[in-house]
Amino acid sequence: MDAPAPQDIHASIDAAFGSEVERDVNSFSSGAVSVTIRDQGRVALIDGPSDGEWGVSIDPDDTTATADHDDHDTVAISFEVALDIAHDALRAS
Repeated sequence: MDAPAPQDIHASIDAAFGSEVERDVNSFSSGAVSVTIRDQGRVALIDGPSDGEWGVSIDPDDTTATADHDDHDTVAISFEVALDIAHDALRAS
């Protein structure tokens, strides 16, 4: 399963968080994608290689922020699931 295209990632973030949420989306020649979402003073880091597994960390420390997806808090089966995890964590009361 290929990683979603950057425009699809942005559209998914817009749908989940709204277009005003701060985000960085970086695509690499390997097919890997790294997404950082900042919302309500919190940070979600989502990293995915081209194989379809996505690592998710909420408010990561410096070590996690530079790690591969195996070192994240949670590993999701798709970008959509990873985005749901990030949304639920960042928007939790």
